[in-house]
Amino acid sequence: MRRPIGLIVLVFSLAACGGDGGGDPGDVIAFTKNVNGFGEIWLMSPDGSHRQRLTDAAPSTTYAAGATVPSWSADGKRLAFTLGARDGRRSHVNVMDADGGNQRSVTSGRGVNTQPSWSPDGRRIAYARFGATRGIAVIRVGGGAPRQLTHIGGDVFDVAPAWSPDAKSIAFTRIFVKTDVEHEQEAIYLTRPNGTGLRKLIVGGGDAAWSPDGKRLVYTSIRDYNGRTCFQECTRSSEIYVANADGSNPKRLTWTKADDQSPTWSPDGRSIAFVSDRSDPESHAYEIYVMGADGRGVHRITSGRDWSTEPAWRPTPVG
Repeated sequence: MRRPIGLIVLVFSLAACGGDGGGDPGDVIAFTKNVNGFGEIWLMSPDGSHRQRLTDAAPSTTYAAGATVPSWSADGKRLAFTLGARDGRRSHVNVMDADGGNQRSVTSGRGVNTQPSWSPDGRRIAYARFGATRGIAVIRVGGGAPRQLTHIGGDVFDVAPAWSPDAKSIAFTRIFVKTDVEHEQEAIYLTRPNGTGLRKLIVGGGDAAWSPDGKRLVYTSIRDYNGRTCFQECTRSSEIYVANADGSNPKRLTWTKADDQSPTWSPDGRSIAFVSDRSDPESHAYEIYVMGADGRGVHRITSGRDWSTEPAWRPTPVG
């Protein structure tokens, strides 16, 4: 689609630093570090300090998928992530402890399984599925066959599931590849965890994340046409929005011509971390930024040669 690390690129490909001092080591953001195309899962404090790599380092001679899209369990003790094969045609949802230990695969078989989101009780994971079967699926962390929640085909793709804090809904992005109205290429939908009650929530929105209290959604949209990115193809840059959980009262939070994406809430709901190329839109140097939930006080927390993407704020401190 329009974003090099966003939703349509995932669809078309079917695949898928330093710092010292400051910050509270108990408050943690997981993120993906893109090293020449290879993904590494890292941890850091919300000010960018106290960095720790959890997954394998990028090979010196291999351009491979690696580990991407970290997602915290509700108790903050485990991370789910996507582990991609070198051929770019296969990936699986894996889980690991918060320190990177006990890594294991949850999904199996062929195709691409990616973008995990934990159920609040930590027993199941929703994810996007590509291959012979496409759509949003749910699988038990302990193993077993996945349950398919959405069934789509043709030029429609379901991606980026996000489980609500009350466990009653899963938000996801439905992408319509062929449409004459660019900003309507995406829409946020809701479904129950058993696959019933499907309904459209926000037209022109995608990449949704629930606030910790479940009362709001932060998401991305290109509907205001504020800027254009020409990475992969010339399309509109996205901005960050927030709305009530029922889709009402949308409010735009970012106002640059850069590409802003991948929003995630702080545990107290007062801050939002997101990804942007605003520091260097020409070369698309994607870094992670933090702002207040009202869009104020934007500041960058990563910088370096490698992209920093896909932030996931740990929901609660580990007790």
